Amino acid sequence: MLALATSCPLVTCTRRWVRRCATILVVTGSVAGAASAQEFANCEADFVTGGSGGRGMLDSSCLVPEMRTLIEWEPLDHLWGDSSFLTHDGSFWIEHIAGGGPGWAPYTGLGGSVPMPMANGVVLFEGQMLVTNSGNGAGSIGIHRRLFAGRTIVGGGFWYDVTQSPNQNTFHQLGASLEWFPNGHWTFRANGYLPVGTRTENVNTVAGAGLTSVRFQGNNIISETHVATQFDDAAMRGYDLEAARNIGTWSGEIFCGYYNYHGDVGGATDGIKAGVRGYITPRLAGSITVSDDSDFATNVYGGLTWFFGGRGGKAPRNLCDKLTLPVERNPQIVINNARTPIYDVDVLTDGGQPITVTHVRSQGGGFSQGTWENPFLGLPPIQNTDIVYVHANSTFNGQSYVLHPGQSLLGEGSGVTHQINTDQLGMIDLPAGNGGANRPIIQNTPLGVQIASNSTISNFQINNATTALFADHVNGIVSIDRIIIEDGPNGIIIDDSLGTFDLTNVSITDSTAAALTVTGGAANVNVDAGSQIQQTTAGGVLQVLNGHTGTINFAAGSVINATNGFGMGFANADGQYNFNGTTTLNGGQARIVIIGGSGGTFAFGSDTSVTGSNLVPAFVVNDLAATAQIDYSGSLTGADGGGNLVFINTTAAGSSINFNNSGMNAIAGNGAGGIVIVRAAGDVSFNVPVSITDFAKQNFLNAVDLTGGSAVIVSGSSGTVTFTELNIDTTPFEALFIGGAAVGNTGTVNIDSGTIHDPRTHGAIIIGAGSFNLNNTTFTDIDTMSFNTIRITNSTVSGSGNISDPFSSFNGGGNAGMILFNNGANTAP
Repeated sequence: MLALATSCPLVTCTRRWVRRCATILVVTGSVAGAASAQEFANCEADFVTGGSGGRGMLDSSCLVPEMRTLIEWEPLDHLWGDSSFLTHDGSFWIEHIAGGGPGWAPYTGLGGSVPMPMANGVVLFEGQMLVTNSGNGAGSIGIHRRLFAGRTIVGGGFWYDVTQSPNQNTFHQLGASLEWFPNGHWTFRANGYLPVGTRTENVNTVAGAGLTSVRFQGNNIISETHVATQFDDAAMRGYDLEAARNIGTWSGEIFCGYYNYHGDVGGATDGIKAGVRGYITPRLAGSITVSDDSDFATNVYGGLTWFFGGRGGKAPRNLCDKLTLPVERNPQIVINNARTPIYDVDVLTDGGQPITVTHVRSQGGGFSQGTWENPFLGLPPIQNTDIVYVHANSTFNGQSYVLHPGQSLLGEGSGVTHQINTDQLGMIDLPAGNGGANRPIIQNTPLGVQIASNSTISNFQINNATTALFADHVNGIVSIDRIIIEDGPNGIIIDDSLGTFDLTNVSITDSTAAALTVTGGAANVNVDAGSQIQQTTAGGVLQVLNGHTGTINFAAGSVINATNGFGMGFANADGQYNFNGTTTLNGGQARIVIIGGSGGTFAFGSDTSVTGSNLVPAFVVNDLAATAQIDYSGSLTGADGGGNLVFINTTAAGSSINFNNSGMNAIAGNGAGGIVIVRAAGDVSFNVPVSITDFAKQNFLNAVDLTGGSAVIVSGSSGTVTFTELNIDTTPFEALFIGGAAVGNTGTVNIDSGTIHDPRTHGAIIIGAGSFNLNNTTFTDIDTMSFNTIRITNSTVSGSGNISDPFSSFNGGGNAGMILFNNGANTAP
């Protein structure tokens, strides 16, 4: 009986053979310890369902020892026995997939799979022919080996695929497949795809948009002009991975996976997929899949497959049935319709030479090479490039930079866009560095930036530097643009330089020495309407020294505001100085001082306002050269405790000082000092009303015999001094003192109109005054019992239209001419 059983083709996989062998053994009933029919039925149930062990294959523990021996050792080759395999175990299918997957089209196909028995498994010969919905063809053929490895099945195979794209381009591909069925529940699959032959076919090329983009590359700036777009069909190489899990006792599975495809054009894409596939009937299978990737976006595809013919492809009831299932892989070659922009790439030049850029930032990694990809990580030594571009959000502590002649130091951030000239594109915006928000900061350094000839610095904040910007013997045009300077002794120093310095949107705040210093040379400094100097510390706003002969121009709209410090000082300043913006000096010793033999031209516009304070004059001139011309159209104000309104000492013949009436302002002091003019060989004109009220300060002048405290003093002068309107109210001594006993005047003093009220001594003392002309002036509250309306000695006088009631005069002798009072009823001398 055993011999009969041994001849039975009993193996561990196909259910029908288990049933056949079980029947033979039960019928013979001669095998020692043979199981009953019921026991074999139980074994068969275990085989079909996986039993309590969940293995989905026949568990030989339920069989008698002789049966186990046959199951474990009978070669798989005996399964087929004869050629009936080709009829009964091959299969064919008709399939329709709608929707299309990543890189392949929806299709209808006819396929077939023929298994051939091999030791411990099978070899599948599989192929299919497809027609896509657009009428294009595709096909594949492969050989795939599946075999048992212990109680699992592993498989692997090779494939050839051919696919015609919607654009009628045909591509060929080699493929490989791997499988692992570890048990009746899980399946793992991997497929690789390698197009061969021509992998890219041109479809067409169309004209580009002509748009040009500009970007950095290394130390250059390149432009890319979109001249065309090329459309290509690109067969993509790649792979996919999948893990699947059976769903209960249903012949179906859910799966998820990952894929990666890469083309010669169009780049690479990574994607994920998930879905469900299984049998609706024993021979009708269905599937639905969702995939997503960057190139092909989201795709939903699936359909139905009907199997006919032999046993292969039929719904599996156990692990062994999966030996003949069709292999799961892409049915078509993945083809990307790649769009490739074609650019005309050019290195931008200026004057025929490439524009070179050194990149700097204070944070981040890299190799610190000064390229856009790897910027310097600190302010470097002087660079021989056109532009040093400092990326936004950078902070440099204790560092400095020295500009190369002709170089631009540009900071990114704060919404600032820099423009440069190019041969190819004209003026363009400089590309972004790192695209950050804040301008770079240089701080806590002896020197922020040393300026060079024909250089530019733009968009930086410099804090607490001994000198923020320094130019020494610089020539050409220098642009200082959108710079914020705060604290520290010196803001900007321009020393012995030529050329033009343009300050645009520059802000200097609280310099403890001076905000702007220009020494020597002939530099022209232009300060635009967007610039300002704010001073609340003891430093100055502006100082011009050592024979400077250039021009300094503060445009209308610029702002100078000092509530402390010494204000503006000019010493040996021989250039042209124009202040057309808003200039306010009010606090500390903030004032205007022109000294040291200055011979320049000074113009202070109508928006200039100076308030005297701290016992110092509001407007000081000392030692003025013959070429000097001063025009002041603003206001001068003295407050309680303040010093003189105007102090002028020693001016050369030919010079002129004019307080103009072009503005609607006046010169006025209340409880402060007055006006002192001594040794003025040049002309001084007050073409605005002068008002001195409650004069409270004595004017003591060395080498001038003045012991009192007159509100207006003109002494030792040979030029012409003119007051268009002079009003004096309440003084501790005389209101006017003209000339002097020891040092008289040889020039002319004119008072065209005015009022003198309540002087505590004489209304006016005229001694050695040269020529003195008094017209249309009213004297009131003169104590004529003790003092005089006017005292004149050794002077040439004249005038009319004056009023004094009562009237009193003192004739000291040596006089010529007369001054008429009260319609000629009274005269002096």
